[in-house]
Amino acid sequence: MVANPLAISSNTCGFSTASIGRGSGSILLSGGTILALSGSVAGQCQIQIGVVSSSLNNYLNTLAAGAVSSSEGSNSQAAQATLVASTRANVTGSKVFTPTNARGGGTASTQTITLTNPNAIPLTNAVITDSLPAAITIAGPPNAGTTCGAGTATPSPSATNPTTIALAGGTIPANGSCTLFVNVVARNPDALANGSQLNTIAAGALTAAEGATSPAECKPARAPLRECA
Repeated sequence: MVANPLAISSNTCGFSTASIGRGSGSILLSGGTILALSGSVAGQCQIQIGVVSSSLNNYLNTLAAGAVSSSEGSNSQAAQATLVASTRANVTGSKVFTPTNARGGGTASTQTITLTNPNAIPLTNAVITDSLPAAITIAGPPNAGTTCGAGTATPSPSATNPTTIALAGGTIPANGSCTLFVNVVARNPDALANGSQLNTIAAGALTAAEGATSPAECKPARAPLRECA
């Protein structure tokens, strides 16, 4: 069926798209122009419309003979194409602290989470929340941000325990990656000396509109932060 919201990535025919129904099982196009023969090269144009499937399967789509009408006649032969509807590959993640040593009362460490999308389409409305270890909190100022499209990075108040950094409404680009970052410090620099804190994002913590997540069968993203007295 036609995707909702409607996604048209190309329309070199100049078709009117006003009659395309979101969620519809058919597509009605009108007002297009197909270029004339140029030398020995036949004129052609194309329109690309995003579609989705509610179940995993192979779908044969047929444009029947006579389905096209124009000032010069119709199509005498049918055209076919097969769509393979499969699950999205899951996102992989990594996490680092820079610097990895955070001295009590000193400069904050920047935690950076990198989300990698192996799919050929962007993953939209990406959401993930990372809970920090109890001994770590959000720095002031947090300098939180994201490179995941128009997504928002929201740190919790530093007084909460555990503190969190959350991504909402993010877009992870096709065959690419983006980041979520925030500055962190020791919650109580005098309470822990020369100790390490391991921050882990649980498998399945990430969700996206296209169904991809962080896989349960893979190691979750994790990173050590060492507190020094």
